[in-house]
Amino acid sequence: MNRHIFLLILIIVMGLVISACGGDPLPAPTEEVSAAAVNPTAIVVSDTATPVPTDTPPEPTATSMPTNTPTPEPPATAVPTDTPTPLPTDTATLVPTDTPTPEPTATSMPTDTPTPEPTATPAVTPTRCPIPTAPEFVASYAEMQREYGWGCPEREAVTTNAAGQAFEKGAMLWHEGTIYVFDYSQGDEEFSARVYIYEDTWEESQPSNDPTLTPPPGLFQPIRGFGKVWRTQLGGPEAKIGWGVEEERGYQTTFQYFDGGIMIIDPRGQIQILIYVDE
Repeated sequence: MNRHIFLLILIIVMGLVISACGGDPLPAPTEEVSAAAVNPTAIVVSDTATPVPTDTPPEPTATSMPTNTPTPEPPATAVPTDTPTPLPTDTATLVPTDTPTPEPTATSMPTDTPTPEPTATPAVTPTRCPIPTAPEFVASYAEMQREYGWGCPEREAVTTNAAGQAFEKGAMLWHEGTIYVFDYSQGDEEFSARVYIYEDTWEESQPSNDPTLTPPPGLFQPIRGFGKVWRTQLGGPEAKIGWGVEEERGYQTTFQYFDGGIMIIDPRGQIQILIYVDE
């Protein structure tokens, strides 16, 4: 339609040009026509004119007609073929064979193992020494050899007069000018008493006791050599062995020195073993 309007405007413009020129005849056309004469330049009008359609119909443009697009045929669906089902083969089942049961082997019966009889511990034979051991001390001496390593006797055993006295927590023995004090208050698990040895320094010219000391009822103040050691060495009434529970008395004793200690029989007839202890 725009093309028609353009042609109409062109025709109007040409008519106006012809009217202005009057009736002068048009010059004879030449053989060659310039392109400018054929195609006049369009004049632009300030007022926008409504386009008038020209008589020249627009050449229709060829519109592409839709082609009949063939509808694609659906692909052929594969018809499932009959897949032959494999026939089960005969699987051979293992038939268990009769496994022979192993015959039990003969088990050896436990024999009665004889319980070994305890062997008798050989008695310790006293070491053969040049000085014999007193018969009453043989068993105790063997024990001292085994437990404390005592050596041979240092002197022959002597049976002689002795004196003894029992105290609340101890005892005193006198033999050949020596006084042995047995302190039972100092005993422990290994030793029954501590023994202290003093020289008997008492003389007949000295008092036998202390008249200022009065023992408790039923108890006794030691006299003579025992009394002097008790008062001057042990503390008198404060002594650890206490007061005497009997009076001093004489008796027969057997006495022997060993390499390791002393054995002596007390007034009660029991063997007292004195072990040397380094302190």
